[in-house]
Amino acid sequence: MIQGLGYGIQVDYWALGVLMYELFEGSAPFASYDPGSVAKKILQGRVDIPCKMSTPLQDAIRALLSCDPTQRLGCLRGGVEDVMKHRFFCGFDWEGLQLRTVAAPFVPKAPKNIEKMGSREIFNDNAKVVDWVADLDQL
Repeated sequence: MIQGLGYGIQVDYWALGVLMYELFEGSAPFASYDPGSVAKKILQGRVDIPCKMSTPLQDAIRALLSCDPTQRLGCLRGGVEDVMKHRFFCGFDWEGLQLRTVAAPFVPKAPKNIEKMGSREIFNDNAKVVDWVADLDQL
């Protein structure tokens, strides 16, 4: 997408690799303060995989984040079956997922006042509301 080559299933598999990395690490695999550096890292496929990740997870993420979409996990001859049969997913109940019978490994407790989340009322602050809009022409 950065190169303007369009969107295909290859992008979805790449995004899966990014999501898996972020869920484990808590940050993006190509993080940088400079958007240009992010794009450069993505195009070069430079991603630092933490050694605390299991070897199967490291392998899955590397395979999903391959720079060459034709070599990316899920984009080879086996397609989605290659992803499902990857050793990281060994023992995963794919049929149960499809039938929606797999129990969530973690169910967060919803706050009692969830309907007020994001409203000023919940914070009980008296901060002044400011109608300020950035002048992007000045940047």
